[in-house]
Amino acid sequence: MHARSTLDAMRWLVLCLLAGCNWAFGLRETNLVDSPPLSEAGFRLVVPPDGATTCGALPSFGSWTSEVSTSLPVVAGRTITGMAFYETGGAQHVFLTKLDTVAGASLGVWDNDLAGTEVRLESLGPPPSGSVRAPSPTPDGEHLWFRQEAVATGTYYGSRTDGWQKQLTTLGLIDATGAAPSPVGFYNGTARMIVLVQYVSAPPGFVEISSADGLTWMQLETFKLALPGSPMPIGAYLSPDGCVVIVNVQAGVFYHFYAAVRDASGSFTGAPTEIDATGYGCCPTYPAMTTDLASFWFEGSNGQIVKKHP
Repeated sequence: MHARSTLDAMRWLVLCLLAGCNWAFGLRETNLVDSPPLSEAGFRLVVPPDGATTCGALPSFGSWTSEVSTSLPVVAGRTITGMAFYETGGAQHVFLTKLDTVAGASLGVWDNDLAGTEVRLESLGPPPSGSVRAPSPTPDGEHLWFRQEAVATGTYYGSRTDGWQKQLTTLGLIDATGAAPSPVGFYNGTARMIVLVQYVSAPPGFVEISSADGLTWMQLETFKLALPGSPMPIGAYLSPDGCVVIVNVQAGVFYHFYAAVRDASGSFTGAPTEIDATGYGCCPTYPAMTTDLASFWFEGSNGQIVKKHP
């Protein structure tokens, strides 16, 4: 009996250590944090530029012209589920997530050069019956975060340098049941995102997160916009310099776009500016801007891609 008791005690100790029974040893509570895959240990995924960021004025969206884009046509029976621009070699490119509305299956992630060439990023595609949305690149398009739904649900990222190998991440929001990212902006020496977060016991909302390396993220208290009414958040865009945010929300049966520029304290506060999207149905979605902030894009209710510009 003594040997059996000793063995049981040893088993309990091992199980306790494996389960993290900090209360038994008077230790502080353990919190899970993001950790990079072994292949990325010891280096940074992104290197934000040093120095402080000075934000300018919000673009004058109210004076911009709207037109249906011809460089991003929508194929019959297909619809996009997100778009985000990046710049390379002095030219604009865009990542698109698409859905085949006839077959009911995702077409995955595509890289489009706005000149007629489009490449599907096969390794980032979802499993059968899954879908992807919210493509969110760094300004140079070397790294891409996105949301996968229905099958193996989660937030993932991939990098051009390793052939777009898909990696799972919590974005530091370990208690969230969902986290849809935004394009990355580099602000004050850090990488930033505006994330649409969902929890079990709270309504969904937007939060800003920050990272020094693109791997480990922390939540900030900097998103404080006074959005009219009590709208349902849908998605967000953040400019490459981290200064301009555009959010897509639903209020009643209508969808709206609101824009704001970061204030001197580094937060998004006050009443935002609505971007007019009338004439394109009740429910415009997927806000995106080119990296030079020279044009604003979205999808209209009829599936057309709309471009607003000065």
